[in-house]
Amino acid sequence: MEILQSNKGGSKLCYEGYIYTRHALRKTKQWWKCTLKSSLGCRGNLSTDLQHENPIPSQPHNHAPDDTSIQLAKVRSNMKQKALSTHNAPSQIFAECLSYTSHTVKAMLPAEDNCKRSIRRHRPILPSPSTLSELTIPSDFSTTVDEDPQPFLFYDNGTDSNSRVVAFATDDNLRLLAAADTIFMDGTFDTAPPLFKQIFTIRIPCSNSHITVVYGLLLVL
Repeated sequence: MEILQSNKGGSKLCYEGYIYTRHALRKTKQWWKCTLKSSLGCRGNLSTDLQHENPIPSQPHNHAPDDTSIQLAKVRSNMKQKALSTHNAPSQIFAECLSYTSHTVKAMLPAEDNCKRSIRRHRPILPSPSTLSELTIPSDFSTTVDEDPQPFLFYDNGTDSNSRVVAFATDDNLRLLAAADTIFMDGTFDTAPPLFKQIFTIRIPCSNSHITVVYGLLLVL
């Protein structure tokens, strides 16, 4: 028997090939119903004590047990827990959780991009720093968001300085910048985020348009 966390923050109980959600809580018992009650009309249920132990099945299920679905639920729950408890990049969490997963379960998972979006949604909202010394940039905010994340945080002079300069650029963008014959630099104050005074950008010609290759956040005292 194993307890997993559901997407809504509740508990799921896995027991003998079936998955249950908590239905009722009494003084000394918890009642659990089959997760397929709505879709299949399954009336299967069981009870446990308050410590999620001593399971006692009550009503039988109208479908066969499915260990593969349990393994799938475990993988998705594990992704959520890692999203909540670590700053690892979504691509790293996805790879770690699939490293011990069977091919059958992998085939049942949503597409990788969908899984990574789900991981990002489960991430707790980071508190807004009140001073520059509190502003640290986690690793998953330092890379691009795609199938093959690339370094994006190009420069940060750190929390020990009274001034702060944070620059974002990919290696590809820096190569384009190095090869450009003309560059355009622009700064704006109105849209700078809290704690910073200016957003600074570097743009270069590209075909019949211009692209931004470097983004900077500046507070220079």
